[in-house]
Amino acid sequence: MSSGIFGTRRYPALPLICTTGALLVLYPALPDGLPGDAAVGVLMLALIVSGVLTLRGTGNHIVIAAVLGAIGVSAHAVFAAFTHQSNAPRAELVSACASVPFFTYVAWHSLRYASRHACLTDDRLLAAASAYLLVGLAWSGVHALFTLIDQSSYTSPGEGELDWGELVYFSYITLTTLGYGDVTPRTEPAQAAATIEAITGVFFLGLLVARMLATPQGDEAARAIPDHPSEVSP
Repeated sequence: MSSGIFGTRRYPALPLICTTGALLVLYPALPDGLPGDAAVGVLMLALIVSGVLTLRGTGNHIVIAAVLGAIGVSAHAVFAAFTHQSNAPRAELVSACASVPFFTYVAWHSLRYASRHACLTDDRLLAAASAYLLVGLAWSGVHALFTLIDQSSYTSPGEGELDWGELVYFSYITLTTLGYGDVTPRTEPAQAAATIEAITGVFFLGLLVARMLATPQGDEAARAIPDHPSEVSP
């Protein structure tokens, strides 16, 4: 069994991918108000726990990830109580902003794990996929920050401030360079963020495909290269 930065389980990145997918799929169906905010909080907590567990066996890395994840969950819990006030920021937007460091940190180490070796195996491919999903969530937090600062940063056919679900949708269609155009960045900081995110998505997929084509695949090749947590230490 693999024992890299993700510990000793066979596919340790799989729970992270599943919880991320559950958050993305279930969010549109959640009710408004405190029940919906509470459900988002539970899903975010599950995502953060699974993200932290992917770094088990890495010493200080798991501690840092746990602290960063706790900041995101705490921000959601604190602000969820104030969403009934018309002038209060949306709890999920605040949580998304506060979770950017966590998503970025776990995505970085997942990507390092997936690309540090001479062979590409199933667990490393899953790690790369989870890193890609986390990058999209991290950028949604950046867009949420701009929305909290200026509600006119992004516009859509609907009226009012965009919620986090719409910003996640905008983040992924930008990261994948689909660009449907229904959500549009209007301010210069929002446009700059969208441009950088699109470039990030192109380079991420391009480098991943190049890595896959340039390296041998399969478990037999993986067994020839021992994994050790020290391989991802700074």
